[in-house]
Amino acid sequence: MTFQTTDNGTAERTEATFGEEAVYKKFIGYVRRRQTYAPEDLDIRDYVDQWRSKPVSIGFPENYLKVTFGTSLLRMFPSATAMDEAGWEDADHFVVGGSILPPGYHSHPGCARVFQTIEGYSSVLLMDTGYLASVASWTASFRGQDPRHACLGYVYDDIAHYFMSDYPGRIARKLNSPAELSHAEEERAQRSIERILAEKISKYNNQPFNLPVFSSAFSRRVLVVDQSFADASTIYGHADEDIFQEMLLAAIRENPDAEIIVKTHPDSLEQRGKREGFYSGMVDTGRVRFLRRPVNPFVIFDVVDKVYVASSQMGFEAAMAGKDVVCFGTPIYSGWGFTDDRQPVPHRHRSRTIVEFFHYFYIWYTRYFTPDSADEASVEQVLDYIVRHRSHQPNPIVETDTPEVSVIIPVYGVESFIEECIGSIQSQTLRNIEIIPVNDSSPDDSQDIIDQLAADDPRIRPITLRQNVGQGFARNRALEAARGTYVLFVDGDDYLQDPDLLSRLVSLAREDKADMVRAGKSFEQVEKENGAPVRQRQDKVEKYFGDALHGVTFVDHAEILHNRHFWNFLYRRDFLDDHDIRFTMTQWEERPFLLKALLNASSISTSPDRGLVYRVRVGSTARRAKSVGDVENHTRNFSEVIGLFREKGAARRDNPLNHHYRFTFSQYIQYVFLGFPFATVSQGDRMTRDKFMSRWADIVRESGLTSADLIKDPEAVDNVLFDEGVYGLIVEGLRHGRLDLVAAAAEGRPLAAETVYGMFLSDDDPLLVAAVNRYAQHRPTLPQPPAKARQPRNPSLRLIIHAGASKTGSSYIQHFLDQNRPALIRRGVWAPEFGVYRQPGRPHKIGGHSQFFKAARRDQPEMRLALENGLALLGTGIHTIVISSEGSFLSGGTEALVDYLRDFNPELLVFFRRQDDWANSQYAEFAGGGALGRISSMPADWLATRWTQERLDYESFLRRWLEKLPKERVHVRAVERSGIRQGVILDEFISELGIEKSGLVEPTAAMRNELKLTKAQVETLRSFNDLPFPDDAAYLAFVQKAHDIFAESEMPSDRSYNASILTPQQRRAILDSASEGNAWIAREFLNRDALFSETDIDPANGDQGPELRAEEVAAIVAAYNEIARPGLPTDPGVDQAAAASVAPADREAPVLVGQRGPGGDRSAGFVEIDGRRIEKRLEAIRNLPNSQIVAVGLLLAEGHVDPRKLEVVKKEVAGKRLSKRRILAYVLRRHGRGVLRANMPARDRIMLLLRG
Repeated sequence: MTFQTTDNGTAERTEATFGEEAVYKKFIGYVRRRQTYAPEDLDIRDYVDQWRSKPVSIGFPENYLKVTFGTSLLRMFPSATAMDEAGWEDADHFVVGGSILPPGYHSHPGCARVFQTIEGYSSVLLMDTGYLASVASWTASFRGQDPRHACLGYVYDDIAHYFMSDYPGRIARKLNSPAELSHAEEERAQRSIERILAEKISKYNNQPFNLPVFSSAFSRRVLVVDQSFADASTIYGHADEDIFQEMLLAAIRENPDAEIIVKTHPDSLEQRGKREGFYSGMVDTGRVRFLRRPVNPFVIFDVVDKVYVASSQMGFEAAMAGKDVVCFGTPIYSGWGFTDDRQPVPHRHRSRTIVEFFHYFYIWYTRYFTPDSADEASVEQVLDYIVRHRSHQPNPIVETDTPEVSVIIPVYGVESFIEECIGSIQSQTLRNIEIIPVNDSSPDDSQDIIDQLAADDPRIRPITLRQNVGQGFARNRALEAARGTYVLFVDGDDYLQDPDLLSRLVSLAREDKADMVRAGKSFEQVEKENGAPVRQRQDKVEKYFGDALHGVTFVDHAEILHNRHFWNFLYRRDFLDDHDIRFTMTQWEERPFLLKALLNASSISTSPDRGLVYRVRVGSTARRAKSVGDVENHTRNFSEVIGLFREKGAARRDNPLNHHYRFTFSQYIQYVFLGFPFATVSQGDRMTRDKFMSRWADIVRESGLTSADLIKDPEAVDNVLFDEGVYGLIVEGLRHGRLDLVAAAAEGRPLAAETVYGMFLSDDDPLLVAAVNRYAQHRPTLPQPPAKARQPRNPSLRLIIHAGASKTGSSYIQHFLDQNRPALIRRGVWAPEFGVYRQPGRPHKIGGHSQFFKAARRDQPEMRLALENGLALLGTGIHTIVISSEGSFLSGGTEALVDYLRDFNPELLVFFRRQDDWANSQYAEFAGGGALGRISSMPADWLATRWTQERLDYESFLRRWLEKLPKERVHVRAVERSGIRQGVILDEFISELGIEKSGLVEPTAAMRNELKLTKAQVETLRSFNDLPFPDDAAYLAFVQKAHDIFAESEMPSDRSYNASILTPQQRRAILDSASEGNAWIAREFLNRDALFSETDIDPANGDQGPELRAEEVAAIVAAYNEIARPGLPTDPGVDQAAAASVAPADREAPVLVGQRGPGGDRSAGFVEIDGRRIEKRLEAIRNLPNSQIVAVGLLLAEGHVDPRKLEVVKKEVAGKRLSKRRILAYVLRRHGRGVLRANMPARDRIMLLLRG
């Protein structure tokens, strides 16, 4: 058997193990035997003195005895042998520290080794720390290796540990005895008690004396004392989890008018994650406040009148302080008549006073040594030593004025910034403030700077932390010390730009009686590693706070969710105290604090004033390299947020906070699994990653939310990844413990087809299956040959090639196939998830199985083999394969797919609509719908192209397919206008599949791809189509942005198809040209005379919709600049010249019309324009209303559109009766302040409208 010494000085087994149960039985056997056979008249002090001269072995390692906490033991037992020294097992006498616990708990290894070694029972002396233990904690002694922090007092017993209430040892027997105190003994004990109370001396004396700021809403307070879980005193003192739960509930129940303060055990504070308390993990609720920072017990006793304990020595300290003490366990001081005992201790049958107990336990039973003396010490000498050497001294009482605002600044590693930060606060025009910098054990010279500033400004009240606790806890320390009516947090590397900010915020807070007032962020100051500024950038979320709010609530104003920081707010300090709103972790601490404040605030105001500057620098918490500790904080952060929302019942859809909860939930999935936490644990070992994933699985399940609750609203959420099902698969994977799916989604890896199909055919939760389906269709893999033997095909297998003219529901059908893929497969219909084109960022835009047609034209075998492998995986249940694509109608040569897939028994299903309606819709799609084949030509030009003419000839289309397929395998459906409006196409399609519609889900209306654009909107977008875009993705993003702008307009939304863009004459010409072919199709395939029964032509002034408003045009132009010309300023409230000055130094920003170029020439950057392209654009301009021309002219001239000025200029233009060309020239000349060159041709000015 060998042992090694751990960092905390305890012994740890390195080979072989003890039989826990056998050792426990031996220990309990010893205790029981001593109950019977120990001499009643033995004086424990004399007995211990006899041991002092004997060679003894002690159950602690050498380092413990000679360097750290146990150094006094070698003065008590000079001939002691440490357990890691030779000959330890040969001793006849063993001094045993620690205790043996029941199997399943962690017994002290030294104690366990003793009881495995000894043969008899008489050679054991039990020991433990007394109630005056140290000037520091035992953990601090281990860490610091400082002999001055050694244990001051030990108790010894030959029968049982004093805390073993079922087995009375020497102290219990002494208290039960007839012994009485002499007058001198009583006076001595009383004097010691009085000194302990006056000097606030406790068992461990490393806790500060700063009184926490408690709520003023309560007339009284009670204290509930937490303890370390599975501590020996709780196990042998009959205090388990149920007892601790009942104790807290009793404190709440018995004190309805009191604030309940729960004090965390010092071990839980100093050994976070290693020695958890019974109340660890609980959060402040109602009247219950958890005091999680160290504080001297007697400071708390000063503000409470009742104390609830299980077995903590704090109960006796509270009794000395004159407090009512309620014992829910059976500590050694209970049962003697001076405590309210909720559990009887039958063998304690005599009454004792507090003074008597003190004498017998502190003076008679405990043996003392101080590190500065070789002789045994008295209790008085120990008290002297504690007062001299403890790390914290009582705070002097100082009378100060009450400041308006306490500005709290956590300080760590900000030597280069702290002077500017504090200076910006000192410069505030509101003078009655206090500044509290909290030095979080900063490794630099920050404190020297703070001290120098404080020497000249008494408003600066520094706090210095001896140990680094993290910025969150540092702020808590400052909050406890704050005296201001209001509190503002400023990070040590940030600063206040506006000297009037505090004055305005306080005024607003008072006017609105607000608990919280938000200030805007001026900008983010991006700096290089050396601190040199690079640029100032705007925070996108500030767009949600342009208008002031006065006295609102979080529930009613969800836009507050977009706020990213807690330090944007000025807080009423009493509000924070009343609701016990504190930071609960070291870093990544913002969310729980801010959320708890927002949930509890009865009045919130926001100011558009922007006065805070946020530094973006290397080395800050947000941008340094991340660790597992950061991940843990992030995890705790969200866990607490979840708890706060669940306390409010926010998981229910009818709860007014449900949207807020779902918003936050979605945000955290982004932050954690698509941000640094998952990436950090993924770089570590598998155990760490699995633990992280399992914990998050628990958190998500506890949240009560599912993938159906995810929303795209948060700025941080990636809309493309959201639409692709990444977030949904992460959530469902966590909910169902499928951590493989979570990892795949977070890493963007496709799922194996075998995995996907297996889930489709399973009975798993529909939400999980749906999440897998959605993810797999956006990240498909071609099925590989199955590992087992291929299954034969269904002999009735057929493959339907679905073709549809534009706006015949093709996209809707493809979304239907996507959404119902698992259910369809179970019914024997398979629409492959691979080979499909989807527009990125536009989930409603889907091109169907276009890659199949491409493979067929090139005779590439991959798609064909994938179908074969997929069938082999899915089995014989598949009777129908569907290949659906509008491209089969729009592209040429698509009939080659028949030969390509001949072995699958192909058939054609085609939906035709009236050719004039098709042309009207297709033109709108190409001109304004976001098609990659975008056009800028006028309708007449487009209609005359060969491509368009071929698509208008339905007969030729069918004859090409009939060359490949027999007529009976070509199915034609004619779609009437009424059919499109009523959505009957899907029913016909399902009928053709030979399955029932019941149980299948129709896609949402958003997936119908109904292009509801007015004629003016189509024409406006058409004008941008031959302008430069960085790539196709940028073009599609611009079109989507424009559609979003249109969606917010007042355009009627009840049309089911596009406004009439073609003229009646064009429509009539199209139908006349197609009439003969249409008649042939009707006769051959539908057994009737006419292909379409509806023959009316739209009137000349058909449904064209309203004109665009000027604000819409301005927004679209700004969208183009933002997306197609990144780097240009787009915020109408930002001066463009000023914005250009903060552009990245290494990037040359293009010059926008109205923006100064190099050398101050505002015309710099203009280019010569090709004349023929000008004329095409002029044609488009002629179709825009005058108000649009005025709006864009103002935008070009001034960089933004002021609505009031717009109305004035519109009246000016109306009075002058100018042509459209001259309107733009007039606005630019009159309001452009010399923007344009005087000799610029009018047509070039018009070009600027379209290029800008």
